[in-house]
Amino acid sequence: MTNPTPRRYKLKKSGEKNAITSSTRSQGKEPEMTVEECIESLELKIVLPEDNDNFMDNLIGHAENKDFIVQIASFFTEEEEDEAEGNILLEHPNLLFVGPQGVGKTTCAFAVAKAMVVPIVVIDTQNLVTAMPDHRQFSRVFGGLSKVLDAVGGAVVLFKEVQYINSYSQNNNIAVSTMICSLIRNYPECLFIATTSQEEVAFQRFFLEEGGFEIPVTFELPNHAEREALIRRFISIYPHEDDIDYDKLARDFIDYSGGDIQKTLKAAWYQCRIKKIPKLNYKMINEAIWAEQYGREVKKMQEKEIRLTAYHEAGHVIAGFYGCPNYQVSKVEVLRRQESLGLTMGENDEEKESYTIEDLEGRIILNFGGKVAEELTFHTSTSGVVQDLANATVIAVQMIKRCGMDPDFGPVYVDDEVFPSNILDDDADVRVQNLLKRLYQKAITIMLEHKDKLILIAEALCKKEVLYKEEVLALLNQ
Repeated sequence: MTNPTPRRYKLKKSGEKNAITSSTRSQGKEPEMTVEECIESLELKIVLPEDNDNFMDNLIGHAENKDFIVQIASFFTEEEEDEAEGNILLEHPNLLFVGPQGVGKTTCAFAVAKAMVVPIVVIDTQNLVTAMPDHRQFSRVFGGLSKVLDAVGGAVVLFKEVQYINSYSQNNNIAVSTMICSLIRNYPECLFIATTSQEEVAFQRFFLEEGGFEIPVTFELPNHAEREALIRRFISIYPHEDDIDYDKLARDFIDYSGGDIQKTLKAAWYQCRIKKIPKLNYKMINEAIWAEQYGREVKKMQEKEIRLTAYHEAGHVIAGFYGCPNYQVSKVEVLRRQESLGLTMGENDEEKESYTIEDLEGRIILNFGGKVAEELTFHTSTSGVVQDLANATVIAVQMIKRCGMDPDFGPVYVDDEVFPSNILDDDADVRVQNLLKRLYQKAITIMLEHKDKLILIAEALCKKEVLYKEEVLALLNQ
């Protein structure tokens, strides 16, 4: 994308600091809050085009959003030409960026300012709200912000995390909303952008009816290709091994935002430095992911507990590999973390959005693997199966009561709120229980047929504590 014609803004440099001068827009009584007081009080951030390194073409993902936002920016870059032709300009829309934290909403706003070649004024909405405990501060704060916008002229004005508008009293909310609307009306040469991580904010009256931010732009979590590109970009700033599997890492980082990926890689590099490992590698990054999700290792388990946990996790591997269609193990470990004693993780398949009966039955068998391995090996069962049984039961309930996957019960959706029926509900519960019993027996059969593989993996876990995909597959193929 080519850069549009620069717009003029009233911002001068004095030495190494930016000296902001006020224009003549304000009339009558000068506001009490000076530009300097406003910047300090609200912790404003003002970035000039030459200091803004965020280019729209360098943003990873959000292709449709970028095209749309460029069209919005054209309201400003084409203004002088339209005026020369005598055309009547429509009032430009202001934007609400909606999406999880870390998906690039703020970066995109900076890229818009860079493309328009104007400064960007960043206002933390929480600071704005706290600066106005009641409406009596309205004139003071509004006057200060007006002076700032007078000083910079045409600019992108970014209000970050606008959900904080509703975090105080009603009078305060009204005052802040009124202030933002007044700024929008008074400064048509500015493009106003708000961001929020709460989707419901887009449906609040302020944004829909009161002339705030008319157009919501939704930012999604990055897909596989975008995550891989983000990983390559963020990892490039650290010393790293040349053989890192970026495709595999992109699967490990499923449901992560770009900001989350960046933080996790930074945490992995810190651990490398602590352990005196000269370069980032896949294992250190994977460990950082697991530490973030399940906590770091807290203390060693006793030998008996390690052995029991090893067979439990090996049971999941066997049940998954031989009983769950297309199952691929990613990593299995026996380490006492803050949230677990052991973990078995399969490779994520984000492209799969619907599941067959065989898929879901396989997942139930996978969850039964730990309990079955405990009972066959030690003739007992532990409390570590609680979450496994919960997972299996939830899947079975969905199959019978929601998805119509029992041919005898029929294509019925059982829900007391939709169609109250004790008879249907009782019958469905029996069928759920029978399905779980049948698949539990199937898990036992699988474990008995492959008990030699169970022992190989469990004993390897007892010695090494952590096995990765390649090591597990080597044992299974012996």
